[in-house]
Amino acid sequence: MLSFLWIGLILQLVRAEDECTPTPSGGFGTCRTCGAIINGKEYCSQCNGSGSFDSGCAPTDGVCTSDNNECAQKQDGVCTRCAYSSFMYKGGCYQSSRAPGNTVCETAQDGKCTTARVGYFVPPGADASHQSVIPCGDEEVVTIGSSKQYRGIPNCLTCTAPVNGDGADSTPKAPTCNACKDGFFVDASKESTCTACPANCLTCADGTAERCKSCTADTHFLGAADDGEGPCISCGDATQGSGAWRGVAGCAKCTKPQSAGPATCTECAADKHLKTDSGATSCVSAGECKDGFFPTTDSTGKRVCTTCGDTANGGIEDCAKCSLKAASAGAGPLVTCSECSSKKLSPLGDACLTACPAGTYPNDNGVCAPCHSSCVSCKNSSAEASCTACYPGSVLSRTSGDAGRCTPECTGEFVAHCAAGQCDGVVGGSKYCKKCDNGYVPINGICTAAGAAGRGASVC
Repeated sequence: MLSFLWIGLILQLVRAEDECTPTPSGGFGTCRTCGAIINGKEYCSQCNGSGSFDSGCAPTDGVCTSDNNECAQKQDGVCTRCAYSSFMYKGGCYQSSRAPGNTVCETAQDGKCTTARVGYFVPPGADASHQSVIPCGDEEVVTIGSSKQYRGIPNCLTCTAPVNGDGADSTPKAPTCNACKDGFFVDASKESTCTACPANCLTCADGTAERCKSCTADTHFLGAADDGEGPCISCGDATQGSGAWRGVAGCAKCTKPQSAGPATCTECAADKHLKTDSGATSCVSAGECKDGFFPTTDSTGKRVCTTCGDTANGGIEDCAKCSLKAASAGAGPLVTCSECSSKKLSPLGDACLTACPAGTYPNDNGVCAPCHSSCVSCKNSSAEASCTACYPGSVLSRTSGDAGRCTPECTGEFVAHCAAGQCDGVVGGSKYCKKCDNGYVPINGICTAAGAAGRGASVC
C-alpha cells in the first residue's frame, strides 16, 4: 500500500517543462523555492516535504520528487548527495544526459560534473555532495569540501576554471573570464573582471570611447568599418561624427551607412518628418515637406514626408507636385495635385488622367482646362472658335477643319435656302434643315448650291 502511495505522489509532481511556481507553505511534493535558473528559466531548488536520506522530497532535473535514483541523499527539501551520471546544481541533482542538465554539464560521473558546458566551469575538487558546476557569471559562493570557496564573475559569459588547488577559506576564487556579456569587456588590469563599456557601446575592446566594436541598436552606429573599432555616433549627430561618419540632424533612429558618410535615418525626433529624396534622408518640419512631397503619418505611426504619388499614404497616382488639403476636406486623397508626371491633371486637381474629360482640353501645362462655355468639347484651346461639339439647340459652324463656333440652330447659314418649315431635322438634339430650296442640297446642315456640291437633288 505504501508503494502505491509513493507512486501516486510522483505522478502528481509538476513536470520540468512547466513553469516553476514557488509555494512556501505547500504540501509534500510541491516546490518551496524556485532558485535554480538555467537558460533563463526557473527550476525548483528546494521542495516542501520533511525527511532525510530516502524519506524526503527534493529536486531532480528541477522537479520535486521522492525518487532516490539520482538524488541519493536529501535533507530539508534539497539534495545532499547525487549519484551515477547526475550532478548537483542549486539544491537539486540533474542528469547530464537530458534537459535541462545537459545544457549545463556535458559529462558527469559518480554524482559530480566532470566537463562543463560553455558558460560554466567545474571548480577544483568538485564532489557529489556539493554543487559541482558554476555559471561563469554567477556571484553566489559555492563551497567545495569543508572550506574551499568559488564564485563566478558578474557579467562574464565564458570562462576558464581556476587551476587545481585554488580556493581559500575566506576569499572565494573566481575563474578567468574569456568573454563578457554585451556592454562589458574583460578588464585584465582588474583580475579579468567584466568592466562596463563606454556609454552607447554594445561591445568594446576597452573603456575608451574610440574602441567600441558595436553600438546600441537604432540610436547609435559605429564610426568605423564593420570589423574595426571606433566611437559610437548618435543618429542625430550631423556635425561631430568620426571622420566622414556622421548622423543626420534631428534623427532619432538610423542605420549605419555602407561607407563613410551620413547615416540613413529611419525615424526622426517627435517634431520632425522623415524625408527620403534620391536616397538621402533628412529630418524636416512639416512645412519643408515640399517639391513633390507632403507631410503625413505612415502605417507604423512615424511622421514622414511622402511623395505626392504615394497612394498608400494619401497621395495621387502619377502626381509630381501637390499641397495638403484643408483638414475638413473629407475622405479621399490628402492632397490637391498641381502637376502630374506623365498624365493630364484633372480640373479639380484630384486625379492624373490618361485623357481629359468632356468639356476640357490639355493645355500647355498638362492641365485639363475648361473649353469655352458654348462648347461640349473643344480642340486645344478655350477660344470660342475651338469647339468640336455643341450643346442641344446649337450647331457647329466649322471655321478650321473639324473645329468652329457653336451657333443657335436654324439661324444664319443653317437656315439660308432652307425650304419653308423644313428646318426640323433633329441630329444630336439640334435641328438642321432637312430639305432645301430647288437647286440646293443640305451638306453638314447647310443648304449648298447643287452645282457646287456636285449633286442635283434638294433632299438627301
